[in-house]
Amino acid sequence: VANWTGYLIWLVLVLTLPLSARGRIRFVAGSLAVMAFPLLAPFEAIRYAGPVLLLAVAVCWSYPGKAWLHLPRLAPAMLLTLLVVQVVAAVRISWMCIERPFSMARQVSLAIEAGPDLPVVVAGYDAGASLSAYLGRPVHYPERGTFGSFCIWYPRPFDPTGEQVGQAILTHAETGCFLVTDPGETPPALPQGLHPTHLGTFAGGMLAGEDHAVFLLRPVP
Repeated sequence: VANWTGYLIWLVLVLTLPLSARGRIRFVAGSLAVMAFPLLAPFEAIRYAGPVLLLAVAVCWSYPGKAWLHLPRLAPAMLLTLLVVQVVAAVRISWMCIERPFSMARQVSLAIEAGPDLPVVVAGYDAGASLSAYLGRPVHYPERGTFGSFCIWYPRPFDPTGEQVGQAILTHAETGCFLVTDPGETPPALPQGLHPTHLGTFAGGMLAGEDHAVFLLRPVP
C-alpha cells in the first residue's frame, strides 16, 4: 500500500487539479519525466515515487489560492486519506525494521572492518551494492572480473559461476581476501595455499538477498 500511494496521489491530482488542458498536459508530462529514469533503471523503482509528490506540491504551491475553490469536494478528502494511509504504512514499516533488521549488510560490513584490510570478493551481485556502500570502497564482482562500487550498476546483473568466483579468489591468492556468499551456498574450491576462516553467518533480515556468510581467506604460512 505504501509503495503505490504516491501513484494514487498523482492520479488524484491529475484528475482534480483545476488546470487548463495545456496545464494538465504539462503536469502529466513533467510527472512522467520525473519518473522516467527510475522506471527504466535496472532495479525496482516503486519506492522512487516520492519526486512525483514533490512535483505536485510545487504545482500546488505556485497555483493561485482562489483557484482551489473550484476543486471537487471529494478531492481534499481523497488526498488526505491517501496521505494518512501512507503515514500509517511508513510508521508500520519503521516499526518492523526495529523489530527485525531490514538488511544484514551492516553487520557483515562490521565483521569485515574488524579484520585486516583486504579485498572483498562478493559471490552475489545483489550483495555488492549494500556492502560497498557500508564499507566505503569498491568490492570485487567475480561475474564482471573487476571492482565496482555501490553506485555503478551492471546493465544485466547475474550471479557468478563457481569458476568465476574461484578465479576472483585466485587473483588475490598472494595477499588473501574476504569472501561473501549466500548462507546456504557451499564455498567454491579454494586455490592451494589458502586457508578459510568462517567469520560468521548473518541471516534473518527482511531482505533475504542480503543474508550472507563471510569467510576470511589467508595464505597458509
